[in-house]
Amino acid sequence: MSHPPPSNKPNELTFVLVDGQQPPQRKAAPKLYHKKSKTGCQLCRTRRVKCNEAKPTCHHCQRLGQLCVYDRQAPGGSPSTDKEEETVGTESAVVVDEGAPNDRHYRHGSGIFKRESEERRRLELKLLTHYFTETGRSIAVDEEGNHFWVNVICSMASESDALLYAIYVLSTLHLNRKGQFPGAEPEVVRAYLSIALQLHQKDISEISKSNCDHVCMTSNILRVYSFAELQDRPLDPYEPPSEWLRMVESSSSVFAKAWDFYKDGGNPEPVAVKMVKTLSNSLRSAGRRAKREHFAYLMSRKSECEMQESWDNRDVEAYEATVMFLEGVWSSYCDKLEPRSSIGRNVACFPMLVHKCFVEKVEERQPRALVMLAHYFALLTILREAWWIGDVGQREVYAIFNAVPSAWRSHLTWPMQFVNKEKESEGGSRLWG
Repeated sequence: MSHPPPSNKPNELTFVLVDGQQPPQRKAAPKLYHKKSKTGCQLCRTRRVKCNEAKPTCHHCQRLGQLCVYDRQAPGGSPSTDKEEETVGTESAVVVDEGAPNDRHYRHGSGIFKRESEERRRLELKLLTHYFTETGRSIAVDEEGNHFWVNVICSMASESDALLYAIYVLSTLHLNRKGQFPGAEPEVVRAYLSIALQLHQKDISEISKSNCDHVCMTSNILRVYSFAELQDRPLDPYEPPSEWLRMVESSSSVFAKAWDFYKDGGNPEPVAVKMVKTLSNSLRSAGRRAKREHFAYLMSRKSECEMQESWDNRDVEAYEATVMFLEGVWSSYCDKLEPRSSIGRNVACFPMLVHKCFVEKVEERQPRALVMLAHYFALLTILREAWWIGDVGQREVYAIFNAVPSAWRSHLTWPMQFVNKEKESEGGSRLWG
């Protein structure tokens, strides 16, 4: 087994212990402070980072594919006008001017988005056609998935602007991966993503029985987009993909809302509920096969490094839930009793199911959480043939290996072996285009 060369960079991990004590601190690079905006978006305030307050989507939310919510107004001020938004916004920001549907127009740094035009209409027809003929099928793992990703979305696209623009985003990415959209892809994706996120945010704020399916399907497409974005993110120095986890995790609340609307019966079962049931059945089957022993070492509390971390009931619950998920997927993979498509679906849905406390531990760069995350990314290499996943799993495992303290690297033996084995394997069953 070959390991990537260990990193010589000083480690900057912070351990938080139950008794309030902390181990000796490693020397860290000086932190750059800045004046935090009181009127920035929700996400930037939560992350305590500088928000450039671009409308409708700030630079952080746009880069991360997050919903950008402005819920505070400048003291003594009034909501920004279109003129102000255009001045504050970045080059890639798109402003949607509401009005009658035919009167809407979009302003963007690119000429094609400044107004409705034949060029833009032809582009969007191309993107829509490509999604329904190729992209949708490339995401589906089986015939059941094909029904949701192609047939259902096709019937809904004309009823939801957010869903339509999310389709444009994913179709553009897919064309680029196939080498059929050279040059313009980043600009087009940024433009359509800004529009899709703004409209999706509005739909979420007004979610109801009548639009919950549209909201859920839009969330699904944006989830796939978030996986594709991991392929190009910088990994040196390593920053855990906590924003990605939170973005995908947040989509689960949309499905939960749809479930609440219909759990009492008496109404036609929405598409969102059918998708939840399909996933639940698959996870139950995987859970029954979980050996509960292959990854037992992830819960070990024996060595000194393992003892130097928070370990209250909430921590244990989060870690145990994560290990059980990993065990279920791995057992299904080894036993070959579960359809490969079901295994793929379960792996892709992990961020929607992850415990909130686990996400917090990843954000804190806790070694145990990062090690578990590396195990997940190792399993993600099962889906390496999917264009929207590619080598994400392998890249993240190698990066985590270099990022964790050396005392924890023995816990990464299995992920390193597995990704190297998957990398060297040839052929295999193809699930995606």
